[in-house]
Amino acid sequence: MDLASLVVVRVPDTMAAARSADRLTRSGAFGLLIVDLQDAAALPLHVLARLAGLAQHHHTAIVFVTQKAPGAPSLGSLIALHGSTTRARLAADAFVCTLRVGKDKRRGPWTVEEVCRGPAGLR
Repeated sequence: MDLASLVVVRVPDTMAAARSADRLTRSGAFGLLIVDLQDAAALPLHVLARLAGLAQHHHTAIVFVTQKAPGAPSLGSLIALHGSTTRARLAADAFVCTLRVGKDKRRGPWTVEEVCRGPAGLR
């Protein structure tokens, strides 16, 4: 990924993040938006519906990042994929990283597990 072309928009609250996602999606300039909702993980259904329609129209994937307890519900029924991640240390430089997807509208629940190591120089 070319970090020089990465766009970061900082906003004060959840609704401002939703408005920014709306504008960025409408621009048609992005294939992927990542919206970090932090601890305030709630958006009204009409906002999610509008973003889903815009994403489909402009061929954009919108990823909402939230912090929730395991097993907690997603943002709403319009969310197509809902998952959680964990990381467990195997050794000083190795971790087991797990992605558990409990809701996937295209193929049902699934899990992926991978052993990850730090990049050279950090081991």
